[in-house]
Amino acid sequence: MMKIKTPLIYMVDDDEHQLDLVKHIFGRYHADCRFRSFRDGADLIIHLTHRLDKQLPDLIILDWSMPILSGKHILELLNMDQEWRHIPVVVLSASELDEHRTLSYKLGSKAFIAKAETLQELTDTIALIRELWLD
Repeated sequence: MMKIKTPLIYMVDDDEHQLDLVKHIFGRYHADCRFRSFRDGADLIIHLTHRLDKQLPDLIILDWSMPILSGKHILELLNMDQEWRHIPVVVLSASELDEHRTLSYKLGSKAFIAKAETLQELTDTIALIRELWLD
């Protein structure tokens, strides 16, 4: 009998409210996924380096504008590692600057999506992200 793999999703955002909302959405609508959140990029890198989940994530949802390590810096670090560079990264950001969007794609992100205004928009965005990069 083949074991079905449980998708592991990491989210990095310094906005605790945003993390709580996305965690709620995964718990309610995508309970078959494992969701882990990080308040800053340094925690993400430590987690990846030490493989604290015993596997790499299937997807990273990343805020662009954060203190300590920005989304740009995280993408640069992911690209430096042979194993990490293959993890799909979706940037979910309040930034609407074309230069941020362009740079994120140049650094390997799969998408650069504006943060949702409402809970329903965020729920729909998470469903779309899942459909495109996990299913």
